[in-house]
Amino acid sequence: MSSLELRPRLPPELERRIFETSALLDRSSIPRLLLVASRVLIWIEPLLYRSLEIGLSGVDGLNVVRAVLAKPTEFISRSLRSLVFGHNFFQYWASLSEDDKLKLSSLIKGRITHVGVAGAVHCMSILEEFSASPLQLSCYLDDLFGYTVFEAVSTTSGLRAVVQHPIFRQLTHFRIFNANPSRTEPILTIARQLPALTHLAMPSYHFGRSININPREQRVKQYLTECRMLQVLVSIEESVSDERPQQVAETVVHDAPEEVVPDIRFVECNVVHWLEDARPGYNFWDKAEALIALRRERVAKNASR
Repeated sequence: MSSLELRPRLPPELERRIFETSALLDRSSIPRLLLVASRVLIWIEPLLYRSLEIGLSGVDGLNVVRAVLAKPTEFISRSLRSLVFGHNFFQYWASLSEDDKLKLSSLIKGRITHVGVAGAVHCMSILEEFSASPLQLSCYLDDLFGYTVFEAVSTTSGLRAVVQHPIFRQLTHFRIFNANPSRTEPILTIARQLPALTHLAMPSYHFGRSININPREQRVKQYLTECRMLQVLVSIEESVSDERPQQVAETVVHDAPEEVVPDIRFVECNVVHWLEDARPGYNFWDKAEALIALRRERVAKNASR
């Protein structure tokens, strides 16, 4: 150990938890935390590689991908939990060496838990590599299965081809970006066939306006009845762009009296960033679950009076 290195003054387990929590709460602090001490670098560096974003607009995006892939495969496979594919995915993929492509494909066979896809219409071939299904997925369905997916699922063979894809095998949390209300029925057709689905989120357009109570209530009850495993149904009002994240407010879930909510498992919220749930960490799913738990407590308290 260097004589200049900071010696621990706290129990190692507590010190590690403090540094890891700081890094997770503010990812931008990780490069500075890595410089504190060699032991902190060992704890924190894997968190720097928890998420890999491929094809998003941004400065030096491809260089970042290459830098990540330059790390030892064992280290990255232990660290990486989230993959995000953006609209420039095809250009990034074409620019990678064959070795990097093979390495990325091998990482997908690892312990990926979160996947986000937006505009990456050429990423389906690499998603076929998933051998262990992610638990959480955020996407446009037509990015995965093509623009005819909503017509295809009206047939038995077309529906089977979609719902039997490996990416859906263990999927518990599914956020769908498609906002066109004409897609509501095909989305329901897919969702009710997913064996592990417990959390579903969609744009608010799929539930109608709040003042239009009857159709909205019917739609909510339809999803919660036909998707039998569903525990959380979220209507998302996407109110801001991801281009200026430093200027946006925190994601907010909206509470309402139980008597005006179609079902206590139905939550309306504003989400500030489309990538929020594509990365590991506290997000709108956790806030929705907390609100539902609060509603259950209120119902139980009222019933006991």
